Amino acid sequence: MNEKILKMYFEDKMKQIEIAKELNISKYKVSRVVTKDFRYKLEKEKRKEINKKKHNAQTMQYIAKKRKQRKDGDIAYAQLRQMHIQASRELSGGRKTINNRAFRKWNSSIYNYNKNTNKFIDIDDLINRDKDILNKLSIYSREYFSNNDMFNDKVVFDMMIDGTKSIKDNYKYFNITSDGLIIYFNRYQIAPYYYGDYSITIPYNYLDLSIWNILFIW
Repeated sequence: MNEKILKMYFEDKMKQIEIAKELNISKYKVSRVVTKDFRYKLEKEKRKEINKKKHNAQTMQYIAKKRKQRKDGDIAYAQLRQMHIQASRELSGGRKTINNRAFRKWNSSIYNYNKNTNKFIDIDDLINRDKDILNKLSIYSREYFSNNDMFNDKVVFDMMIDGTKSIKDNYKYFNITSDGLIIYFNRYQIAPYYYGDYSITIPYNYLDLSIWNILFIW
């Protein structure tokens, strides 16, 4: 048994724990055999030097990998920023803007409309019901979008922060449902134009409101 242990350690270059597992014996027994051999000290120093070189090589590979990732990230950031600039130019290319009333008539399906009174519920009605509602909408929206990997990009994250500020223009498009208040964000409001439209459903209990509180505005 001792000869087999010595062969596996000094010739096959196996670790003590590997030998113990292979022979189904304790690591203590393996250690006791190999440390008594006259070759042990020299072998230990050799293995130490090999491990040191291996560690240095792995460290250099890790550093090189991180540098490449950072470089690729900088390139991707520059490309994304250029795409944002291009999208901004296309959006601001002399187009006429549509006023809120015309937009609501054109896309009334996302609004809450009472045919009997011909009245829309708008963001001002919600503010009259709760003076702090814009802050609540802002906090919930930012927490929600921050959990989306798409907003890990700094440029997109900054757009999201700006597009979810607690101001009326950011939350003027919404719908009342049984599940909660659905907020609609326009393209280029919280992300680049080519990312499309976004909407989130905010539960009424988060807003300290019920659907009846809101509908009572009518």
